[in-house]
Amino acid sequence: MKKFFFSLFLLLITLAIQSTITNYILVGGIQLNLILVIVISTSLIFGEFFAIIFGFFAGICSDFLFGHILGLFAFVNMISAFISLKVKRFFTQEHYIVPAIVMIIVTEIWVFLTYIISFSLGGEVIQGNLINKIIYQPLINGLVMLIIHPMIKKIGSLLK
Repeated sequence: MKKFFFSLFLLLITLAIQSTITNYILVGGIQLNLILVIVISTSLIFGEFFAIIFGFFAGICSDFLFGHILGLFAFVNMISAFISLKVKRFFTQEHYIVPAIVMIIVTEIWVFLTYIISFSLGGEVIQGNLINKIIYQPLINGLVMLIIHPMIKKIGSLLK
């Protein structure tokens, strides 16, 4: 129950930051995706079942605030949380760089799925330069994951 309330609080703070501050922080014309960072971080800390539920809930909140197609971010975040746990299994050691590598891989998949599903449903497909999104967004999310994940992990270990 503690991890639920912690994750809910974390999601609310992240949604507030995502909808206000990150609009002004652009790298290569790409906006930071803090919600995906939080979803992947909590999935690596709290496990598979919680990760999928949290990813879906965070995605629904993202859909209401930022989305053009209801359910797109919910589906893609849920799949991303699941994939992050599968990718993490390829790494045998728990190293501080592993979450960043997982984040980079999952962000590439997230960008690909978002564009494919958006294109299939007739949504707005190209928002900026696709090459910048493929190159910069995974790197930015990976760097942010190096900073945020240890803090969330430390607080999450206190809640168990």
